[in-house]
Order: sequence, then structure tokens, then C-alpha cells
Amino acid sequence: MAQPLSDTEWHVLYVLDCVTFSDGEKCVNFAQLEAITGLSRKEVRDACRRLAYYGYAKFYRALVNPDTLKFSGSGYCVTKLGKDRLPSFRNY
Repeated sequence: MAQPLSDTEWHVLYVLDCVTFSDGEKCVNFAQLEAITGLSRKEVRDACRRLAYYGYAKFYRALVNPDTLKFSGSGYCVTKLGKDRLPSFRNY
């Protein structure tokens, strides 16, 4: 059975699905999620950690910027399970 999500968690999950790739190819950090969602850092942090606990998002550390080949911190990205959790609108 799928875990119930709060409105904040749904919001963050939708944004992760739109702006990240699974398997750590492209991740976003809390600051980027704050800017996109308009949520506070605490709301973003709590939602990301909860989504990661459920397996809908994954945390990656020591990310490397492919343009500069320098370390760019850490971030979250959506997982396949997270993508599957979102409703599909493709049939409309």
C-alpha cells in the first residue's frame, strides 16, 4: 500500500519529477527546491527526507558539475518508485 503524502510532499515530489533524473544523473539541492516551490527550507528539508524514507526520492552527496568537473555539493532526485507514485495524465 502506498504511503499517504502531505500537500507539501506532493508538491516537492512533482517538482523533483519535473527537474531531476533518476539514478542521480541530475539532482537539486534545498536552495533550488525552495526557489522553485516557494516553500521554506524546513518544509523542503522535511518533505525530501520523508520522500527519501518512502523510497520516492534519493539523496546523493559529492555531486560533480559536468561542466567544471568540480564538486557541487549534494541534492535529491526522484526515483522510479517516486515517478510511479505520481498519477499519469498521459491518457487525457
